[in-house]
Order: sequence, then C-alpha cells, then structure tokens
Amino acid sequence: MMRTGAILLLFLPSAVADADDGYELFLNDHKCPFGEERLFRTRDNAPLTVSQCYQLCYNTEGCNYFSIGVSTDARHVGVCIGCEQVELSTHKGFDSYNLKSTQDFPMDASSCLKDADEFPINGCEYESLLNGLDELLEEEYWRCPGHNAEAVMESLFANNPTEAKNAVTTMCSAAWNEVPVSTFQHIDDRFTDNFMEEYISGDTFLNHDTGTFQGTTEGANIDNFRDAEATTTVLQAIPSLSNCAYNAIMCCFGRDRQPNDNNGNCADPIETNCHHADPADNSNLCWTDTDIPTFSDPFAFPEKSEGPIHCHGLAWGDKDENSFLTHLRFNNFFYVSLYDHMYTRGYVEPMVDSDNIGMCNCIEDMPVVSRSDCTQVDATQTFTITFENGNFAATKTGDMDVEFNACQGIDPSTGRNENNDLGSYVYRLNQEGTLSEDKMNGVFSTLYGFASPNDNQNEAGCEETYRSHFNEEYPENVAGLKCPLHSSERLFRTEDDNPLTLEQCQALCYETQFCEFFSLGVKARGDHHGICIGCTSSAVLQTDSGFNSYQMTSTQSFPTATPTPEPDSFDAVGTGKKCPHNRGTRLFRTPDNEPLTRQQCYERCYNTEGCHYFSLGEATDRQAWMGVCMGCTADSVLSDHDGFNAYEMEIKQAFPTAAPTTTPELADDTSDLYELRAQDKKCPFNNRLFKGSEPLTREECYQKCNDHPTCELFTLGEGENIRSSWKGLCMGCSGGAVPSSHKGFNTYAILP
Repeated sequence: MMRTGAILLLFLPSAVADADDGYELFLNDHKCPFGEERLFRTRDNAPLTVSQCYQLCYNTEGCNYFSIGVSTDARHVGVCIGCEQVELSTHKGFDSYNLKSTQDFPMDASSCLKDADEFPINGCEYESLLNGLDELLEEEYWRCPGHNAEAVMESLFANNPTEAKNAVTTMCSAAWNEVPVSTFQHIDDRFTDNFMEEYISGDTFLNHDTGTFQGTTEGANIDNFRDAEATTTVLQAIPSLSNCAYNAIMCCFGRDRQPNDNNGNCADPIETNCHHADPADNSNLCWTDTDIPTFSDPFAFPEKSEGPIHCHGLAWGDKDENSFLTHLRFNNFFYVSLYDHMYTRGYVEPMVDSDNIGMCNCIEDMPVVSRSDCTQVDATQTFTITFENGNFAATKTGDMDVEFNACQGIDPSTGRNENNDLGSYVYRLNQEGTLSEDKMNGVFSTLYGFASPNDNQNEAGCEETYRSHFNEEYPENVAGLKCPLHSSERLFRTEDDNPLTLEQCQALCYETQFCEFFSLGVKARGDHHGICIGCTSSAVLQTDSGFNSYQMTSTQSFPTATPTPEPDSFDAVGTGKKCPHNRGTRLFRTPDNEPLTRQQCYERCYNTEGCHYFSLGEATDRQAWMGVCMGCTADSVLSDHDGFNAYEMEIKQAFPTAAPTTTPELADDTSDLYELRAQDKKCPFNNRLFKGSEPLTREECYQKCNDHPTCELFTLGEGENIRSSWKGLCMGCSGGAVPSSHKGFNTYAILP
C-alpha cells in the first residue's frame, strides 16, 4: 500500500553569486601573501575548482583577490587563498584572480543555496533537514562561510523559525506518504481493528489459548511479518492507542502460555504445568484503580501479592510528528507485544484479572507499577531534498529499514547510561528536548520507581506513592489471606477453574447478605486461580499465599432480618483458640453434648459478670465438644485448641456494681465550633484528607481539621465498645464527602 501527496515546499526566493564573468585573471605565478591581509587558505590535498575558489572569496567579507594552485607541488593543486590587497607575492604554480564586484555584508544566509542544490537526509523532519543541510554546507564550505543550516532556514523565512518548522512539517508529512504502509490485517487477516482492541484488553484466542505458537498459522504470520513489512513499511495505528496523552504505551503481562522457550515457567505437559503459568518477573504492581459505585477503595497488592508480572513499553517524542519514533510507534508496538513477548515468549493476558485494566494501553491508562523494560526503533529511510527556483521539495529515495533494539536511556538519579528501562528512556527524550516536562512527569506518575530503575520490586516506593496519592497507609491485611475453610462464617465459594475478576468477586459479595470480606485467588495456580470466597465480618481470615482479601467499603440492606448476631456485638479474635484451662481466668464451660450456637454462647458471656472473651467448639474432631461454650476474663491468655474459635465482646452488660456508663458518641456534642453531622459514620476512604496515628480528643481532632485548608468534616472514634486502637482515631475530609457507615465513629461538621 502506498500513500501519495504533494511534496513541494515554497520558500522565499534567494540570491546566489553568479560565477560567470565575476572574476578575471590578474597574475600568473603569484599568490596572496602571508600576513594579516590573507583572509583564508584551504587545506592541502583538498582541491577546489576556480569557480569554487571564487565563491569562497566572494562570500568572505573583505576578499578582493584569490589565488589557486594549478601546477608544481601536487599538495598545492586546488589550494585556495583569499586576500584583500593587490601586492601579491611570487609563487610558481599559483594563479591569482581579482573580483569584478563584491557583495554587501553581512551576507544574507539565504544566498548559501543555489538552483539544483540537493542533499540526502535520513528521515524527514525539521532536525533531519537541518542535519542534511549542515552536511552540505560543511562539505561545500566555500559557498557559505560563517553560516549554518539554522541560519539559512531562518533567513529564508524572514527570521521566523516557527514558520520554517511548520513549512518543513507540511513538506515532510507529504513526503512520508511515499513510504509504503501496512495494517495489522497484513499480519493476519483476522487482526482487524476490533480484534486488536480485544487483544490489547487480553480477550482473544491469542490471549486465552495455551500452547506454543510454533507451527500455527498465526505464529507463522507474525514471524513472516517481523522479517518483512515490520521493517520496511509504516504500520498503521490501533485506534484506542493513537492519541496517548504522554506519548508512551506499556504492556504488562500476567500469564505465560507457551512452553519450551526459556521464558516464564510454562512447561510440558501443558495440561498440568502451564495452567496459569507465570512470566519472568520484572516489575511490581502497586494498586489498580476502581470505578465501582459500591466499592471506594483501590485494589492494593502488598507484598508482591499479584505474583510475577512482566512489563515492557515504548515511547516517542512530542516535538515533531514526522520523527521515526512517531511514525514507527506501531511497528514498535507490534514487535513488543505480538512478536517479542507473545510469539517469542508466550506472554499474554493482563497482570491480574480485572475488568478495569488491559494487557496493553496508553501508559496513563495502565496501573501504577515500579518499572518497565523498553524497546526503541532505529531506522533508515533516505529522502532527497532539492532546491530549485527558490523552492524545496522532498522525495523518498530507496527503501526503509527498521531495527528494534533495547532502549538507550539515562538514569534520572545518576545521569549515567541506563538501558532497557522505559523511565530512563523517557528521561533521555526529555533531556534531548524531544519530550516535554509535563509528558515525562505523566509517564513517571505510572512508573513510580523511575528513579530506581534497577529495583524491580521497590515495595518501599510503592508504599510511599500510595501514601502520597491516597493520604492513607498502604494496606497490610490483604496479601496471603482468605475467608476461612470449615467455618460457618464462610458464605460462598465459587467453582474451581471458573475464574472471576476482582470486580465480579466484589459484586458477588455485595449481593450476598452478611458478606463483609471477599477473597480472590489472585496468584493461585491451577484450578484455584480466580476462585472467589465471601465471609462475614466475624470471620478470622486464614493464611493462603495465593489469595488476596478485601473488606467491603459499603453493604446493602436486605429485606430479611439478620439471623446472626449484630456484627458489632463481638469480634472474632482467633481461629484454633479457646479460653484457657486451669488458669483462674475461665468463668464457665458448658457440658459436652449440650451444644450452643454462637449467639447463645455470646449471650452466656453477656450475662456473666467479668466475661470478656468467649470460645466455641465449631469445627472439633470430637463430636461431644461441638457447641461447647467457654467464657473468660479480659486478662486471659487464649490457648491453642484446633476446632475452637475465640471471640472478644464488643457490647457487654453493665452489671449493678459497675460504674454507670454514658454514650460518648452523643455526650457533649454541643459546641459553637462544630456540630454532629452523622452518628456511626466516618470520612469515606476516597475523600479522606488525613488519618491520624495517635488518639486525639474531640477538640484536638476539630483543631487538626480546622488547620487543614480544605477540611470541613472530621471523624472521631468515640464508641465505648469499639476496638481500643480505634478510640480517639481522627480523620478529616472535604465538605462534599458522603460519610460511610462504621459503628462507633461520629462525624462532625465545622461551623462557618
């Protein structure tokens, strides 16, 4: 396929010196003398013609005579000397000429060019044109001493460099139309625009199938294109990637589908050794954003809980749309995604199963990761520039040749060379003036570890970036946890080998009554990958390295009444734990074979003075202990016992001997500085301005909010029966925040 279009570029007319009759022979065997009057002498063994020597004299201020070597010493043949005065010295083998007329100085740089001038350039953009013209002026130095290409172009455009650049852009855009183009359907006729959009989302047979590409139709097509059109044509865009805001594209792969390629851990037999296999790890996923109305937190992945991932990207400048990097960015994308990583290594699918991220995208639409590998294109495509009658034209000459190489970058921290790193390559483009500061910083907002290119994991950098972005500490109780097995608190578990996304698992929890936590097999291998499990607020999450667990940020009200105790009545504090025997702190134990429910056991503790913990046999190996209930005091040290679970009382009875209690969340809530806005509600996660680490009084929390420039609401942990670590916990949020439900927290509004 060829692109066609006009390539003529009109410039202001220029004047050049006419050698005809511009000089005459003055003396034989004479030359310009040594001394101050001599203006120039060309080097030996680099002969000029008489016409060229005349041009050099005509274009040198003060030059009236020139001498040229014509015989005797071979070194001096063509040596050109210019001078101002007429007292020439004798020198056999030199002829001297005088100029019939001279020009006014300073010399107009536009006169450096003459009709029929032409010169080659590699690529067609403003910088390559300047480079080609500079080479011409250096090679034919006699025509324009003291001027460079930039001065010539500015002179031609009346010292308006912007107009000069715009004109060259127009010319080169048309010239690039002579270079053959290709589309992804030239690779394989199935690779339509819609197919490629699904491919970069991770949702085609290329992504989902398992096995080698060797011997397949698509594999052969990709390999053939790599050796042909990928290096000789301009590959056209995938629509959704055509206008990346930060001039960078990144792919992050989460699965290896191909054995026997020495990349990743997929291996034969693929039925057992290639089911959700991992790519070679080179980056760290920090979090993914969510756009779920019923879930306000991001999905965080602490402690490398996303499993091995592999990120690789490319970037191009924003100063000239006709650069090789810009025109060939989809050639580069083909090489990075389809050839080098999918066909060669078998890397496919997004980092984690999420409806909100793709496998490849503009970098501003990818999740925050530590770093990425990088490929650059190095290309040759000659264009011939011709100057005629005051006009420039650009014409394609020969065929294009494209090479794909590891990016040559600069470490932003040290200034040293740093290769195969996207952040370092983007920094180099910025330092060379081809990418703006804003776009570089935009890339860095996704590559949080740009300043540490050799630290693939960089967990500390992730924690700091998360803290800065959300004003929250990086979550701790997420990685390697799941809803407990053999527990009545587990509400559901999806089937093996039927993976759900993070968003689907959250939705399932939201639609399940009493569901407070959901667990997903994020990096579980085999049939357990993508299993979703939900459980209640009383569940004690158990360790499992393949799962991540997240707590719901909002739940819905179901029409039926809860058959289980209110979540705030007690908290689960231990699996495989019970009130200790023979320690003097156990208050009661119910008989064997007289089982109580958890609610009945709670009520027994509630009605027992001093009872702070209760334990219940819920998964014992001895049937007689099932439902056995024990109660113990606050200073008890719970002992290990498989099958028993322990709970801490959150709501306890006030016995007659106890001091009367108040309800702190309602007490003393009158003030002329603030007013109670919402009881049992707190500042929502996504609109939170700060969260304290030390307990504060209400007045101190008010003052902290009042001192913040945008804080209008503050939340304080005041409930009598909330966890001790939450009492006095202070948060602030803006006036537009909608407080979320949380028993024991009250939210106040600062009065105007």
